[in-house]
Formats: sequence, C-alpha cells, structure tokens
Amino acid sequence: MISKIQTQRKEAGFEVVDRIILSYEGNEKLASIISSKKDFIASEVLATDIIPGNDGFSRAWDINGENITFSVKKA
Repeated sequence: MISKIQTQRKEAGFEVVDRIILSYEGNEKLASIISSKKDFIASEVLATDIIPGNDGFSRAWDINGENITFSVKKA
C-alpha cells in the first residue's frame, strides 16, 4: 500500500516533503489493515491524518486482489 500511495503522491504533483491527508474507501479488509498500521503508514507517506472517505486526488488500486481507492490532498 505504501508504494501505491507514494506513486499517487508523485502523480498528484506533490513535492517529496509535502505533508498530505490520506483518505481511503472501498475495502473493509484493507481498511482494517490501515487502521492497525495507521501510525507506520502515516510516517512513511508523510500523512498528517488517515481517514475513511474520498477527498482529493483519487485513484483506484488493486492490491493483491483487493480493490481500494486512495485519495490524497495537501495538508
């Protein structure tokens, strides 16, 4: 997931040091993983917050057969 989010940051045109708000929707299994690893994911992708929903530059991903949509926006 971290690799996908980093790719999405780049596609959105964010600078390497930009802080983001990450949102997600569409998959309960991955949402559970995100919730349990929230602090680690946030530190890796420079997210000030990780929340359910869809707000910002959105993209659908297939992660090991599980579909999820991530959205990123500058914090």
